[in-house]
Amino acid sequence: MKDVVVISEEQNVFRMFSSALAHLPVHFTWLGNMDDAMETLRAERPDFVFFAVRNIILLNNWLARYKGLKLNIPFICFTSHQTWERRELLWMAGASEVIELPRLKKEFLIIIENIFSQRSEKKNKNEISGNLSDFNVIDLIQTFEDSHKNGIISLRHMDKEAELVFNKGKLVNVRFGSRDPLDAIRAMSLWREGTFVFKSDKIRHAEMIKLDNQQVILECQAYLMKREKIIRSFSDKDVVLYAAPMLDFEQVGPKVRGYILFFKEGHTLNDFLEYAADAPLRILKDVDKWLKKKWLVKKSQYKEQLYLLKKNENRSAVSKIFQRVFSKSDDKNIISYTTDIPTNSDSEDDEFLITHSQSEWYFSDSDLLDTFIAALEAK
Repeated sequence: MKDVVVISEEQNVFRMFSSALAHLPVHFTWLGNMDDAMETLRAERPDFVFFAVRNIILLNNWLARYKGLKLNIPFICFTSHQTWERRELLWMAGASEVIELPRLKKEFLIIIENIFSQRSEKKNKNEISGNLSDFNVIDLIQTFEDSHKNGIISLRHMDKEAELVFNKGKLVNVRFGSRDPLDAIRAMSLWREGTFVFKSDKIRHAEMIKLDNQQVILECQAYLMKREKIIRSFSDKDVVLYAAPMLDFEQVGPKVRGYILFFKEGHTLNDFLEYAADAPLRILKDVDKWLKKKWLVKKSQYKEQLYLLKKNENRSAVSKIFQRVFSKSDDKNIISYTTDIPTNSDSEDDEFLITHSQSEWYFSDSDLLDTFIAALEAK
């Protein structure tokens, strides 16, 4: 059985805890003010202390008095919605977790069950985690500049992983694949989904970025504006496009080839923008060029090119057969159907040549043969 002291002015909040978690081996004690809490905590040693206080000023006051007791009992803050900076101050004050005060019993149940299942050991106070939907990369740079901390923020976005490295709050390096640090942070500024974990350290990390944090943030903001301008220039972003069947991919660079092949089975530009979210701006700029060069085509053009390719394949097959049968032989004594036959000659050799060329197996009407091939190919 775990003993938990709930310090809150609102008794209904305490009731939400006790009713929602009645099935757990937890005993809750409600203390309505800090004076009563000070006396109780001096005499007892609960397993957890929950501060459920909506007013951030009152919460900070109570935490200062609690810290003065030096009890070394883990505590969790339930409060109203706060900015990242205020939440970080609560973490730095020693809070094991800072949770926005939920309104539904189901939320209480999920949150507190998670706390008791994952916090059997004391949380490392040097580790902070969160979601990129709440704090994007630019927010994180700004926040950690104010904290003056050393450490690494590990980020995960879909199947991508990256790291932001800080010295005393200054961003000194970014690791994201083989990308240049500044190029990497520009691409990461688009991330609005995923998680981050910050672990502080005392390592003096190598400074790979010479710009200060504010200059890096300005670079990211400028990148986002340029990207948005390019996207606005696209028309018909919901139209399905295909990689042109007649496109010779050998003439396309290997980097561009991968992006063009994305359209092989048909995708919209909106699909492409999601797929190429981390792509350099030059790739987005090239989309207009791909359209003008007919590397990307609409469905009607795609079907037309497929038809022409199939027709050419059939034509090639017939032409190859007739070319093999009626082509010139290496034997100089045999004359092909395209050879001019002399009509006036006194030579016995020439007379033999005419007779030979008029043998029943020899076909001399090339125009008729061409017409016949064309008719076959048209089938």
